[in-house]
Amino acid sequence: MASPRSESASGHAASSPEDTARGINARLAEAAARGETLEVILVLRGKVRAARGSDRWRIREAGGRVLTFRATAVVAATPVSARPETSPRAAGRTRV
Repeated sequence: MASPRSESASGHAASSPEDTARGINARLAEAAARGETLEVILVLRGKVRAARGSDRWRIREAGGRVLTFRATAVVAATPVSARPETSPRAAGRTRV
């Protein structure tokens, strides 16, 4: 039996995180196969610091991985609580 879909505020059926990931994977695979240039917006959570000797920044994610980026790639930067599991934003989320 298929899991029930909820409706968004606009009345459209809301996709599950798995459906969303499948759609994104398909779009990325299509773009890679065609050699397309994409603008990809990611959400990263971690501690930031300036990269020494350059105009770049580094963010260390909870798992320890470090990513380096230029400030020109940032769309927004917002503070988060120290414990994301208890933040109001995370209240409706389910971890998979």
